[in-house]
Amino acid sequence: KCTGSIIEPGEIWSFNACTGNSSLTSNGFVPATIISGGKYTTGIGGGLCQSSTTIYNAALYANLGIVQRRSHYWASTYCKEGFDASINYNNVDLKLKNTSKYPVYLECYMVGTKLTAKFYGRKSSSYDEIKLSSKRTSYVAGSHYDVAATRSWYKNGKLIKIILTKCSLAYSNQL
Repeated sequence: KCTGSIIEPGEIWSFNACTGNSSLTSNGFVPATIISGGKYTTGIGGGLCQSSTTIYNAALYANLGIVQRRSHYWASTYCKEGFDASINYNNVDLKLKNTSKYPVYLECYMVGTKLTAKFYGRKSSSYDEIKLSSKRTSYVAGSHYDVAATRSWYKNGKLIKIILTKCSLAYSNQL
């Protein structure tokens, strides 16, 4: 549902607007595992967060602005801590902004069970590379831990910009 999206300069793209109501089987969504009320359960559209997370990480590398994004209650097993993007239609969304002067195109495709998301556009000459990293920064025994995720821009091998995003993740013996 998201492939083929074109984000014009200055435009904000919404994952939920792209997919429509992910809690409806009439929109093509099926039951799978979700987190609700701090517990694993089954719900329509479960597993969709893996798609939003894949698009979020592609957006980070593509130098898109992050307008809205929320991490999960627990750490996701399919990405680095601090780099997930939770989705819950009408409540939690992933919103990205094209901060460049040129349109950006989103392509998503599956090979077997692996989803790939790619953004196409014109890369700024102000940087050569973007790197992502995360680390645990604090612990509250039996409760939660904090994660600091960074997106760092490099030009000629030198760090020129860094954005730090913090999140708290609950401890769970279910993970």
